[in-house]
Amino acid sequence: FICVEAASGTELLRWQTLALAGIEAEQTPPRLAIGDITLSDFSAGLVLGANGRLNLQSLEQAPGAPPSTVAPEAPTPSLIPGATTNAAQAQGAAASALDFIIGRIRLERGNIKYTDLFIRPNFRANLTDVSGSISTISRTEAGDVDLRARLDNAAPVQIIGKVNPMARPLLLDLRANARDIQLPTITAYAERYLGYGIEKGSLSADLEYHIAQGRLTANNRLRLDQLTFGDRVEGPDALNLPVRLAMALLRDRHGVIDIDLPISGSLDDPQFSVGRLVLQVLVNLITKVVTAPFSLLASVFSSDGERFDRIDFAAGSANIDETATTRLRSLAHALTERPSLRVDVTGHVEPDADASALAAQATLAAQATQAAQAASRRGRPQASLADPAAATAARSATGGAASQEDLRALASARANVARAWLTGPGGIDPDRIFLVPPRMADPEGERHATGPRVDFALR
Repeated sequence: FICVEAASGTELLRWQTLALAGIEAEQTPPRLAIGDITLSDFSAGLVLGANGRLNLQSLEQAPGAPPSTVAPEAPTPSLIPGATTNAAQAQGAAASALDFIIGRIRLERGNIKYTDLFIRPNFRANLTDVSGSISTISRTEAGDVDLRARLDNAAPVQIIGKVNPMARPLLLDLRANARDIQLPTITAYAERYLGYGIEKGSLSADLEYHIAQGRLTANNRLRLDQLTFGDRVEGPDALNLPVRLAMALLRDRHGVIDIDLPISGSLDDPQFSVGRLVLQVLVNLITKVVTAPFSLLASVFSSDGERFDRIDFAAGSANIDETATTRLRSLAHALTERPSLRVDVTGHVEPDADASALAAQATLAAQATQAAQAASRRGRPQASLADPAAATAARSATGGAASQEDLRALASARANVARAWLTGPGGIDPDRIFLVPPRMADPEGERHATGPRVDFALR
């Protein structure tokens, strides 16, 4: 048997066996009960058209009514791409007074083919070996769902929970999981919405969806393994965000990205779309990750949650203290666990404080040099303290002050000592740590009071 869509002739459902048992019907009050429905060796076709509508949506139209051509305001992918719901669709026409009960639905050896004609290039997926059951469903009773399937005869898919499509409003509480979905199969979506094709990788997902009183709450736990993007693909719907940096921040040293995407929304919103919600949550996640990357890393790799995007120094000093050591240790741990990241290291000075400290050091060094010379003349040699700041000491001895060259050298020394700490024995690959020249003045020559520190930037 074959069921087709009248308007287009598209095949909706084909089956070898459809068995109904235990049928009871009453006229007053109107009641229809089917004890058991078994659908075997079936094939269903689900198509998202170029206008952004599912073929099943046309079944709701009255005979002879023209097909709707209204596309989503901002088309996005969804867990079932293109699937939208609004109050009119959810409620439909006035609920029939018919009391309809299904005792059990059994599915055996099914095949559901999904085709997305909305995106370019088109996307196709094949859900195979669909089997399982749904227990009693009525207007007041939700059925227990237990379904199994495979994606393209490979990745296992499981759906369990409760659903009552007869309830007004809809009641749904489902948990689904899928394992080892090969990501290149969805490269068309990645190109359109992320701006990059996918060369390799796999996806495992644990999904929880709950609909009650017209509101959806859901959590999507995703595990992406060895996700590798191809070249940039420009398009009007592609995110204008540093997606590669976001993935590098999220990917651990084993090549795994483990993220949660909680979503929620009202089905009464005429623009409601699961895909729209998922995309918005994804955009928010990427934006948060790339605008505050150290906050993300600190939440994972810092024992006290303290950010480590900088280390501070005492005025006039390039020595790393205990607090700086703790931050460097956290940064090194984060870089070990995120091997795709690279770091720019920039040294800074606080012009007034550092200049004063250097001058004071130079004065002490000059005094020590003079004392050593005097002691030598008296035959009592002493260790010279002038070596750490010899050049500055010479200028100080003649009344000079710390120069821009002195401050630049101090800023560079701070950056170098931080890089040396990170790349020391057993540390981070030096090819991942880059020194950035200190910026001592802007084009107008104004000095920047940036503080005696080293800043780290991720890329």
